[in-house]
Amino acid sequence: MKLGLLKMSGWNKADVILAFTAVCFCGTLLLYRNYPDVVACRALLAVAEAALVGGLADWFAVTALFRKPLGFGWHTALIPRNRERVIDGISNAIEKEFLSVDSLKKRLAQIRFVDLLTDWLEYQDNRRSFRNALEYFLQRVFSQAESKEIAKILEDFLKSRAGDWPLTTQLQELLTWLLQNHKENEMILYILDELQRKADSPAAKKGILNYLRSYAEQGTHTWWQKFALELGLATDSINLEEAADALQQETVKLIIQLRDPEHPLRHWLRSALAEFAKRMGSDRNLQTVIKNWQMEFIQKADLIEVLIALIDVSLQRGQRQALAWILLQIEQYWDHIQSNPEKMAWLEKYFKEMVFRILETEHHWIGTVARDALTILTDRDLSAFVEDKAGDDLQWIRINGSVVGGLAGLLLFLFGYFVYDPYVLPAIRHCLL
Repeated sequence: MKLGLLKMSGWNKADVILAFTAVCFCGTLLLYRNYPDVVACRALLAVAEAALVGGLADWFAVTALFRKPLGFGWHTALIPRNRERVIDGISNAIEKEFLSVDSLKKRLAQIRFVDLLTDWLEYQDNRRSFRNALEYFLQRVFSQAESKEIAKILEDFLKSRAGDWPLTTQLQELLTWLLQNHKENEMILYILDELQRKADSPAAKKGILNYLRSYAEQGTHTWWQKFALELGLATDSINLEEAADALQQETVKLIIQLRDPEHPLRHWLRSALAEFAKRMGSDRNLQTVIKNWQMEFIQKADLIEVLIALIDVSLQRGQRQALAWILLQIEQYWDHIQSNPEKMAWLEKYFKEMVFRILETEHHWIGTVARDALTILTDRDLSAFVEDKAGDDLQWIRINGSVVGGLAGLLLFLFGYFVYDPYVLPAIRHCLL
């Protein structure tokens, strides 16, 4: 209650001590006037006088930092007069000492950003907010960037994460689902349609013919074999074009026969797919082969044109579907990372490197913000700011001035009364006489 009244009246404890010292001085002076021969009165007056002088001197010195005490303008109001130097000093201290790059790095190194993000995303409201922010960002990307630019970003992302996608697991799940739901027939028929279309084309016949010619040339090692081949071709007893045509027709016929679900090869193919799906879950060598193929294929493949087409189609059909698909992929990838300690450690390292890079390049903004914040203050506000931050210490400086002054006054009185008057002063008089 008393401290509140002091603040409301504009007084602080140093002012109270100084006022108390002034009252003590007046009281001891009154006692000394009435009892000049009493040693205690003289001692009290010396202490009170020195305490008052020390308090007034420190009050003047502290007040001179911020304003002109009693209107005295010589070397006073030091902070307002040196405004720019004070602002530069404070901002430099904040930027290079209190919040330096090294000190901030040490503090940030102790933070687990991925754990914070994971804990934050555990709450449904936070997850929804993050999804909304991500959706807004993607919408801005779609509205401002070109399809080719988006495709380049996606291609770089896919190639940089080529080994992260669990293709083997997804293939196994797909094959298992197809076999369990008897959907493999649809897949086989689709493949057979493509094979029949390719096999019945002129390009297929040309390929078969080129293969037969190459095979015939490789099988003739002696002169008489070559002679027999040339003779057969010349007499038309050997007709590679007819052979290629026959092979093409037989191939198409076999493909058509394979459309029958009861064909022996269809039963064998179904068993082979089931065995292949089973092996993908346990065969390490097969998993390695698929993963290596996956990485090699993605690295060598030119995905730009395909991605551009997909992006254009997605944008034509509406951004909502494209955004929903991208967000689903991000959520699935995040779930995959959470289950993998190595990926979590990599993500934590990436976050820290990104934060440290931003800190190193943008650290100067700390001093700039501090300087701008102090610049908008008036001289009075700046003085009040510094006085408020160091006010308690400044008050104790003033209090210490009164205490030290009182002690100094007491020591001087004791020296004068017990040493100077009885011993030093007579010795000086004796020497002068």
